[in-house]
Amino acid sequence: MCVDSTVFLVDDDAAVRDALSISLVMAGFKIEVYPSGEAFLEAYTEYRRGCLLINLRQPDMEGLRVHQELIKRNFVIPVIFMIHIGANEFLMSAIRREAFCLLEKPFSRALLLDSIRNAMG
Repeated sequence: MCVDSTVFLVDDDAAVRDALSISLVMAGFKIEVYPSGEAFLEAYTEYRRGCLLINLRQPDMEGLRVHQELIKRNFVIPVIFMIHIGANEFLMSAIRREAFCLLEKPFSRALLLDSIRNAMG
Protein backbone atom coordinates (compact mmCIF):
# COMPACT_ATOMS: atom_id res chain seq x y z
CA MET A 1 0.00 0.00 0.00
CA CYS A 2 1.31 3.43 -0.94
CA VAL A 3 1.91 5.78 1.97
CA ASP A 4 0.13 8.62 0.10
CA SER A 5 -2.96 6.50 -0.47
CA THR A 6 -6.22 7.56 1.09
CA VAL A 7 -9.49 5.78 1.68
CA PHE A 8 -12.22 8.18 0.57
CA LEU A 9 -15.29 7.16 2.56
CA VAL A 10 -18.70 8.38 1.37
CA ASP A 11 -21.83 7.55 3.36
CA ASP A 12 -24.86 9.64 4.27
CA ASP A 13 -25.17 7.94 7.68
CA ALA A 14 -22.99 9.72 10.27
CA ALA A 15 -22.90 6.69 12.58
CA VAL A 16 -21.61 4.48 9.76
CA ARG A 17 -19.01 7.08 8.78
CA ASP A 18 -17.82 7.35 12.39
CA ALA A 19 -17.61 3.59 12.95
CA LEU A 20 -15.82 2.90 9.68
CA SER A 21 -13.47 5.85 10.17
CA ILE A 22 -12.38 4.65 13.59
CA SER A 23 -11.86 1.12 12.34
CA LEU A 24 -9.84 2.22 9.31
CA VAL A 25 -7.65 4.67 11.24
CA MET A 26 -6.95 1.97 13.84
CA ALA A 27 -5.87 -0.30 10.95
CA GLY A 28 -3.39 2.36 9.82
CA PHE A 29 -5.23 3.86 6.86
CA LYS A 30 -5.30 7.53 5.98
CA ILE A 31 -8.94 8.45 5.54
CA GLU A 32 -11.12 11.30 4.31
CA VAL A 33 -14.83 11.25 5.06
CA TYR A 34 -17.66 12.78 3.04
CA PRO A 35 -21.40 12.89 3.83
CA SER A 36 -22.42 12.79 0.16
CA GLY A 37 -21.25 11.96 -3.32
CA GLU A 38 -21.45 15.62 -4.27
CA ALA A 39 -19.12 16.63 -1.44
CA PHE A 40 -16.62 13.96 -2.49
CA LEU A 41 -16.71 15.01 -6.16
CA GLU A 42 -16.15 18.65 -5.20
CA ALA A 43 -13.02 17.75 -3.22
CA TYR A 44 -11.49 14.94 -5.28
CA THR A 45 -8.85 15.51 -7.94
CA GLU A 46 -7.44 12.95 -10.35
CA TYR A 47 -4.00 13.11 -8.74
CA ARG A 48 -5.18 11.71 -5.41
CA ARG A 49 -4.23 8.10 -4.80
CA GLY A 50 -6.27 5.56 -2.92
CA CYS A 51 -9.70 4.01 -3.20
CA LEU A 52 -13.30 5.08 -2.87
CA LEU A 53 -15.44 3.27 -0.30
CA ILE A 54 -18.99 4.36 -0.99
CA ASN A 55 -22.47 3.40 0.11
CA LEU A 56 -24.48 2.54 -2.98
CA ARG A 57 -27.83 3.87 -1.75
CA GLN A 58 -27.78 7.52 -0.77
CA PRO A 59 -30.52 10.14 -0.87
CA ASP A 60 -28.98 12.75 -3.17
CA MET A 61 -26.47 11.01 -5.44
CA GLU A 62 -26.21 7.24 -5.44
CA GLY A 63 -22.81 5.57 -5.43
CA LEU A 64 -23.13 4.25 -8.97
CA ARG A 65 -23.81 7.76 -10.23
CA VAL A 66 -20.72 9.06 -8.39
CA HIS A 67 -18.64 6.36 -10.06
CA GLN A 68 -20.09 7.22 -13.48
CA GLU A 69 -19.17 10.87 -12.89
CA LEU A 70 -15.59 9.85 -12.06
CA ILE A 71 -15.43 7.90 -15.33
CA LYS A 72 -16.86 10.88 -17.23
CA ARG A 73 -14.07 13.04 -15.79
CA ASN A 74 -11.47 10.36 -16.69
CA PHE A 75 -10.57 9.87 -13.03
CA VAL A 76 -9.35 6.35 -12.34
CA ILE A 77 -9.81 5.14 -8.77
CA PRO A 78 -10.80 1.71 -7.48
CA VAL A 79 -14.35 1.77 -6.11
CA ILE A 80 -15.67 -0.43 -3.33
CA PHE A 81 -19.45 -0.29 -3.12
CA MET A 82 -21.24 -1.09 0.12
CA ILE A 83 -24.71 -2.51 -0.44
CA HIS A 84 -27.41 -4.04 1.76
CA ILE A 85 -27.98 -7.76 1.51
CA GLY A 86 -31.03 -8.56 -0.53
CA ALA A 87 -30.53 -6.05 -3.34
CA ASN A 88 -31.99 -7.45 -6.53
CA GLU A 89 -29.64 -9.58 -8.63
CA PHE A 90 -29.92 -7.37 -11.73
CA LEU A 91 -28.62 -4.40 -9.75
CA MET A 92 -25.89 -6.51 -8.14
CA SER A 93 -24.75 -7.73 -11.56
CA ALA A 94 -24.57 -4.17 -12.92
CA ILE A 95 -22.61 -2.98 -9.90
CA ARG A 96 -20.12 -5.86 -10.12
CA ARG A 97 -19.24 -4.75 -13.66
CA GLU A 98 -18.51 -1.23 -12.43
CA ALA A 99 -16.85 -1.89 -9.08
CA PHE A 100 -13.48 -3.05 -7.94
CA CYS A 101 -15.32 -4.78 -5.13
CA LEU A 102 -18.82 -5.15 -3.76
CA LEU A 103 -19.35 -5.57 -0.01
CA GLU A 104 -22.75 -6.72 1.20
CA LYS A 105 -23.73 -5.26 4.58
CA PRO A 106 -23.12 -6.36 7.20
CA PHE A 107 -19.56 -7.29 6.27
CA SER A 108 -16.71 -8.28 8.53
CA ARG A 109 -13.89 -5.93 9.44
CA ALA A 110 -11.40 -8.44 7.99
CA LEU A 111 -13.20 -8.48 4.63
CA LEU A 112 -13.32 -4.68 4.57
CA LEU A 113 -9.60 -4.33 5.33
CA ASP A 114 -8.63 -7.01 2.80
CA SER A 115 -10.76 -5.35 0.13
CA ILE A 116 -9.18 -1.95 0.75
CA ARG A 117 -5.64 -3.37 0.76
CA ASN A 118 -6.32 -5.17 -2.53
CA ALA A 119 -7.82 -2.02 -4.08
CA MET A 120 -4.78 0.03 -3.13
CA GLY A 121 -2.46 -2.64 -4.49
